[in-house]
Amino acid sequence: MGMDAPDHPLMNLLCGVAADGLPCGLIVLDADGVMIWQNAEAQSILGEPGQDSLAMGRNVAELPNVDDAGLLPILKQVLDGRELRNVVADLTTLRGKRVSLSVNAGPIDDEAGVRQGVWLAIQDLGEDGALAGRLLSAQRMEFIGVATTGVIHDLNNLLTALGGTLELLRSGAEADPILLGALDGMIRRSTDVTRQLLRAARPEAERFEPLDLNTPVRQAADLLRHSFGKEIRVTLDVPGAAVAVVGDRTALLQAMFNLGVNARDAMGGRGQLFLELAVVADIEFNRSQDWVGRYHARLRVSDDGPGIPPEVRDRLFEPFFSTKSPDRGTGMGLAVVHRAVTDHGGLITIGDLPDRGAVFEILLPMYPGPVDNDEPTKALSVPSYIFDLNRPPLKDKRILVTDDEASLRLLLDTALTGRGATVETVANGRHAVEVIREAMEAGRRFHGAVVDLRMPGGDGTEAIPLMREADPRLKIIATSGLPPTEAEAEDLSKDKAKFVGKPFQLSEIIDLLVLS
Repeated sequence: MGMDAPDHPLMNLLCGVAADGLPCGLIVLDADGVMIWQNAEAQSILGEPGQDSLAMGRNVAELPNVDDAGLLPILKQVLDGRELRNVVADLTTLRGKRVSLSVNAGPIDDEAGVRQGVWLAIQDLGEDGALAGRLLSAQRMEFIGVATTGVIHDLNNLLTALGGTLELLRSGAEADPILLGALDGMIRRSTDVTRQLLRAARPEAERFEPLDLNTPVRQAADLLRHSFGKEIRVTLDVPGAAVAVVGDRTALLQAMFNLGVNARDAMGGRGQLFLELAVVADIEFNRSQDWVGRYHARLRVSDDGPGIPPEVRDRLFEPFFSTKSPDRGTGMGLAVVHRAVTDHGGLITIGDLPDRGAVFEILLPMYPGPVDNDEPTKALSVPSYIFDLNRPPLKDKRILVTDDEASLRLLLDTALTGRGATVETVANGRHAVEVIREAMEAGRRFHGAVVDLRMPGGDGTEAIPLMREADPRLKIIATSGLPPTEAEAEDLSKDKAKFVGKPFQLSEIIDLLVLS
């Protein structure tokens, strides 16, 4: 049986509807969000059959499992008078049971229209449901699918330019410095975009760190340009100085990308998209949000489309709400944006600007400390010694290159030899370990090794610990087209190996061999 109904005027309003015979769990909160009642089915779903509920008498805003499941913004909306239908969430209950729930909710008002509380009807989607997680993954794949088309287009342009340059060099012509500079910029942009797609496809645990918000905003603008083509003009306006916040780069990038996709669809695939980042001084607003200092960051994402109909404004951030047809997305895009912004302690609002369509404003608290200039698409400051062949930086150094790709072995052999090194190349990890051991026994140790992590016939992840064991002083650089898993990253750190993702710049490898 469910808990005895408390002596609370709210229970009289239910008129017996909150019965144990209902085929769903029913939970009642008072007007402050405190749980005051649940039926037997709710107790069973939450793993508390016949037991005193751990949540009873507590405010749901204080329950960590509710916050972790992203339900707090939804419950606050209900307490403000909104009804919700078929919201799905994965939840770990206070007793440790993992459940996937479908939640319906609505306000409870008395005859005078005064808010008395909230009802929640929950249904268990089954142990294998995890529906919320699957839909979030589907939304992430929307992001990847839209972006990949543009990335492929840009990479094809890059390959065409590289192929043409190679033909010129083969014919004996000198490469135009302007062309080489353009190719360098294309490589950097393409490298950055592909790495962002990989991070989105293989999401890691959220990693919040101080960063310059200019970086993900620039990346988002670049990714949107790649993805949307010439029919949508992306206009970027960012400050000249750093905008320091604490955030997760991938989450922020995906939030901005989702807003861009939403704008594209609203404009029918043709129009103008604006990304405008600014620092705003408003100490009173910051105090109202418990933000430190007088400044906060404001990102506006707007378009010149038809705007947002008033009747849907209040529902835009609801999970699974969409004005699109069912075959055009999961309805999770703006919900994911809302969750990302609130996870960063910020706010997202629907704004108004003259001569604009939809206007979304993301407000984030500023970080009071310094942040590095980590813009990956800017030109790098390359040490002059790398190109000074009169003073080879790797003179008298012996380097081992291990990669199953023959063209990469040849490239690194040529580049490192040109910098003064003596290079030996092998095609798999087992052979690399043998070469290192033989060199140590013969008193001809290697200065450094460049090792691919994933190779047939002997994986770099297996070879690196053995190479480190054979030569504790060896400089090891691990490379791969995919980022290392969390376990692989820990192992590389234990073996004092540096990781460089492919595609890489030759200067990255040379820098590590010289300076590390």
